[in-house]
Amino acid sequence: MIVVDANIIASYILKEEGWERLDDVMLRGITLDYAMKEVANAIWKYCKVRGRIDEA
Repeated sequence: MIVVDANIIASYILKEEGWERLDDVMLRGITLDYAMKEVANAIWKYCKVRGRIDEA
């Protein structure tokens, strides 16, 4: 069984270096319910640090 954690999902969504190699893992793996909350937080942090969102 392959477990896909929040780091893998966030890397895939944000297209971080090497994200292309994650296709197979994303298709065959399972994840935990709370991973989506962690991914949402990672995306928010990514955008905030890079100035792509503001306080509004």
